[in-house]
Amino acid sequence: MMAEQGQSLFVTVGAGGPGQMIVKLVGPAIGQREVPIIGERVVGELERFSGLKMLVLDMSSVTFMNSMGLGMCIDFRNRAAKSGAKAAIVGANAELTGLFKMVKLEKLYTFAKTVGELS
Repeated sequence: MMAEQGQSLFVTVGAGGPGQMIVKLVGPAIGQREVPIIGERVVGELERFSGLKMLVLDMSSVTFMNSMGLGMCIDFRNRAAKSGAKAAIVGANAELTGLFKMVKLEKLYTFAKTVGELS
């Protein structure tokens, strides 16, 4: 169960299991308007999170993501990697999963249907 730490208009950030930070993106669309708001919130939380082992992006309510959203995902993964943490995407629908595979994001993230599958 996720203990919520904070929510903004397009994202909820909380702790999952030990060392897990769960970022739930609030859709349906992640694009030019949403990315700066999400980025500011998540980067701030990443800087404050100690002992990060896995960054989990929950995409279960997202149906569309443009190139800015993809860039944001890459940035989050790179920031997690600098902390020595892994990154995962959960709950992505078939269209998003296809998009992520097309741009080779599956090389940067572990994909799962639920957070429970990551353990």
